[in-house]
Amino acid sequence: MTRERIIELITKYLKQKDYRVISTGWVMTHCPFAQWTHVDGDDKRFSFGISVRGGFNCFTCGKKGSLFDFPKMLSKFTHEPYFEMEEFIKEYIWEEDTCDSTSLEITYLQDEILDLYPYAPEVLSLKKKDIKKWNIRFDEATQSLLFPVYLNGKLNGIKVRNLRNKAFYTIGNIVMKKLGGWYGDWFMPKKWLALVEGERDAILLSRYLTAWASMGSPTVKQLETIMSLPFKVLLFFDNDESGRNMEKKAIKYLGGIVPLYKPTDYFGCKDPAEIVEKRLLKKVLKTVKKIV
Repeated sequence: MTRERIIELITKYLKQKDYRVISTGWVMTHCPFAQWTHVDGDDKRFSFGISVRGGFNCFTCGKKGSLFDFPKMLSKFTHEPYFEMEEFIKEYIWEEDTCDSTSLEITYLQDEILDLYPYAPEVLSLKKKDIKKWNIRFDEATQSLLFPVYLNGKLNGIKVRNLRNKAFYTIGNIVMKKLGGWYGDWFMPKKWLALVEGERDAILLSRYLTAWASMGSPTVKQLETIMSLPFKVLLFFDNDESGRNMEKKAIKYLGGIVPLYKPTDYFGCKDPAEIVEKRLLKKVLKTVKKIV
């Protein structure tokens, strides 16, 4: 796992604002176990570290192990589920940016599996037109939205969002990101292409312009896909630290190759989906400026 993704894990999932990057490959922050394991119930130092090699360790209380086990270990203390964190770790613990794509095993699901579920209801600001266009289904038994993910025109997997506990998980071995694919890249742009982080951002934004979602931090292979496209690219990631890190990464790999633009004011919104919900898109697009 890269330092960039460790920082995203710390800020987005552990809700920690403060951290330190150590040259030895660790990113240090306050221990999430401190309330239960530290003598004074607090960690005023940066005792807890996550390594680029995929391990974690608190150098004060001694809690350590593989990142795979971290969410479950933390849950034993907080009694809260960490499904989103688990999915994030599973997705990035094996570094896609350096993997050999020729060694990936690509599997597909039968398209008929989606026919077992009705179209989704109009929730989370989704409209009927969005639901039909993106083929979003609904599992009534678990109260979950099913977002199909396609690769080479075939069903590579399904991203599931449970409406009860807000948990995310996947069905199938989704390797789209590792091969350079984006959620929504089966819709081709005409002039502008917006790059966003989440599926709902892409869905709501696509009412007005073509949007592809990286489904987390974009991989190098995803950015390499953008290099060959003849479109103006709007970097429209989330309005937070992880989103700004994604923007920096995109500029690093795409700058000087494709024309890049960004909105300079989100008007207090956290992401493109909220901008669309609050009907501020036209106002935000007026602030768009060319980066490189």
